[in-house]
Amino acid sequence: MKKEVLSLVGLFLLSFSVLFSQTPRCYTTESIERYTNLNPDYASTLIENEEILQQFLTSNQSKSLQSQIQIPVVIHVVYNTDEENISDELIYSQLAVLNEDYSFSNADRTLIPTPFQSFAANSEISFCLASTDPQGNWTVGITRTFTNKTEFSNDDQMKSAANGGADPWPSNKYLNIWICDLASGILGYTYQPGANPDVDGVVIDYKHFGKNGSLGGNYNLGRTTTHEIGHYLNLYHPWGPEGSNASCLNDDLVDDTPLSPGPNYNCPLFPNHVTSMCSNTPYGDMFMNFMDYTYDNCMYFFTLGQKERMWATLNTSRTQLVSSDGCFVAVPDANLSKKIQLFPNPTHSNVFLSLNSELQNTTFDLELINPLGEVFLRKSFPNPGSVVEIKWDVLQPGIYFIKGSSHLGSFQKRIAIE
Repeated sequence: MKKEVLSLVGLFLLSFSVLFSQTPRCYTTESIERYTNLNPDYASTLIENEEILQQFLTSNQSKSLQSQIQIPVVIHVVYNTDEENISDELIYSQLAVLNEDYSFSNADRTLIPTPFQSFAANSEISFCLASTDPQGNWTVGITRTFTNKTEFSNDDQMKSAANGGADPWPSNKYLNIWICDLASGILGYTYQPGANPDVDGVVIDYKHFGKNGSLGGNYNLGRTTTHEIGHYLNLYHPWGPEGSNASCLNDDLVDDTPLSPGPNYNCPLFPNHVTSMCSNTPYGDMFMNFMDYTYDNCMYFFTLGQKERMWATLNTSRTQLVSSDGCFVAVPDANLSKKIQLFPNPTHSNVFLSLNSELQNTTFDLELINPLGEVFLRKSFPNPGSVVEIKWDVLQPGIYFIKGSSHLGSFQKRIAIE
């Protein structure tokens, strides 16, 4: 451990007044300052959570009993204009980015400088759009709310229907992500574990969510959400909680991220910010880490130490997310799946559902989803008849799930594509 835990957390709670020399890519630090001023108990909660997290790490429990943690996500789109009412496809692109970045399967991981390659980690954390809502009903995991507000700040109003936003789903079971038009300069923000459930979650500016092309400028590849979820899972910026760390007196409580004198912007050349004061010679800052401020196309990975810290968080202050059933389909009618036959299985292309007679005069909503929660097809079948054909474009071989629902209940079928 580079610094004493409680002294760092103390600095974290006292150092919010430090000004950034450039507009930060995230407003988590400022938002925690504002929230702590309004809720003084949050400061002690952060310290208590950190103590428990460190005890967990010290006791060796680097993992839970699961080898992979899947987090159910609900996307709340809060919009005033058509442009802000982002498409389902853009939301799916963001889920794909998250699952690539957190599994270290992103294509640009090959650009990690050689000296840092051995530190890169598959976090073994994945994300799915929730398929079960708080009442146990089928859901697509996306809510859409029109608002009269033309812009939001980091004051949490987008998280409340009474204030022109959308109320959260239970934060102990879902990762709530609000998408809205944030004030100029704010790409996104979140809180570390311990905030009130009414505000716990991540907020992202609609221009910087998913692979948003030219609309997102240099933050257009979905890495803002990757970054903010890192904070949500208790990661700090590499330079620690302050806006700058010129004296290198504090850090991020992760041993394999080099001490850094402050944020990196744009796309620096490697090595950068090499300084003996920070003892980060000869390679300098790990500016290509997801928790820095560089452009989206210049950040590539989390480290092994960051992975351990996120896992410790998911086994302590956010442990209820691990046992959430939000990623799984509820089946109110236990016999419903038996009334639906799927063939052929395995298949090379299309597949057919044969429906029991009582199901032929209802409407089914279907999704084709891979194990990481990525949706490849979503379609509704009104009055389907005895057989439904499901068609899709060419898919990679593997295991997929067909999830469906109607007023009779929900079902899930496993299918192998060869």
